[in-house]
Amino acid sequence: MKKKFNDWRRRSVARLVSWRIIGGSVTAGIVYMVSKAGASAAETASIIFVCQFTINALLYYIHDRIWDLFQWGREVVFDDGTTITHAEYLETTKQNEST
Repeated sequence: MKKKFNDWRRRSVARLVSWRIIGGSVTAGIVYMVSKAGASAAETASIIFVCQFTINALLYYIHDRIWDLFQWGREVVFDDGTTITHAEYLETTKQNEST
């Protein structure tokens, strides 16, 4: 039986909001630290870009992996239209493997 994994829109919005809080905070912190260094505008922009790109890429990866640990907002839809939560699917799969 074919299946499709879906994330609820609420889960996607929660992930978006949590990431923007993290990403925005990191950017603000970088700007604050770099602006205290007294560099020229071009140097400041370059430093901010490199730091923000690198740090946010790493943090986004960690953020995404953490979200994968939570089953809230996930569902499994089978080709016959039956829908169950992702947690129920994992429990069923676990039970089937042990028998």
